[in-house]
Amino acid sequence: MLDARGVPEEVAAPVSFIWAFCGGLCLSVFVDHGDAFVCRDRDGERPIVRLVESISAEDRGLVRYIARLAAPRGRKMGRAEAARR
Repeated sequence: MLDARGVPEEVAAPVSFIWAFCGGLCLSVFVDHGDAFVCRDRDGERPIVRLVESISAEDRGLVRYIARLAAPRGRKMGRAEAARR
């Protein structure tokens, strides 16, 4: 790029890094907009991650997801046990 006097100058281009992976029905996306990008987060809470079970085809569709339930320490909870809770 040339300045007002016609002298070449370097100008940093606003470039973002976007990485996406799709494996069947699973999708993961990572985006980095650089150091100058400011994320404005109203409440500061951690992002919510959910495993989507189904999405209805209605005009105002219903999204069902699998909730992560806490099991007693050192134990894994089976699907039948989780359904009883």
